[in-house]
Amino acid sequence: MNATAEKIAAELMALPVSDRAMLAQRLIESLDEPVEPFAKVEEAWADEIARRTREIDEGLVECRPADEVLADIRKQLHDSATAS
Repeated sequence: MNATAEKIAAELMALPVSDRAMLAQRLIESLDEPVEPFAKVEEAWADEIARRTREIDEGLVECRPADEVLADIRKQLHDSATAS
């Protein structure tokens, strides 16, 4: 960040939270295009979602209810903690 941006940032940090939140929102809305790293992450997640959806539709994966999966994980964690 250059000196001007640093000075502005310091002044903004002195503002009340509500003013900083409003300014932050306006700055975010001012961005015309997604920031490059975020765009790549969003694209990667879209690809991953498409792949997983295709695997489910094609019957290539077994889906289980989340409560069963979490119960198995809790049991494994409990078992490994008591084995130590």
